[in-house]
Amino acid sequence: IGCAKSLLCGRHEVLAEEVGNYAEVVDRGETIGVALRTKLGIKPVYVSIGHKIDLQTAIYWVLECCRRYRLPEPTRFAHLAAGGNLKPERNVALPEASYQGKLFG
Repeated sequence: IGCAKSLLCGRHEVLAEEVGNYAEVVDRGETIGVALRTKLGIKPVYVSIGHKIDLQTAIYWVLECCRRYRLPEPTRFAHLAAGGNLKPERNVALPEASYQGKLFG
């Protein structure tokens, strides 16, 4: 599932302010995702399909993963970790890094 904070390409209609409202993002006549309202009155996130996941399922999971924040928790944690700002949060279990071995060989 793709989920972004800003629109990279395409256009969409104006969204209603309520959580769960969405508008198709269209580029060159093709629907490439949706602008999805995850928090009341806050800017939308941009959702696109994933591997073997249709757009309605992607919308469902993004909304399910949005708790207290605009971004889904996995995306929010990745953004914080990339910026070196990931702090321990209450009731969140972060896995320890492990060695995965070689891909080939």
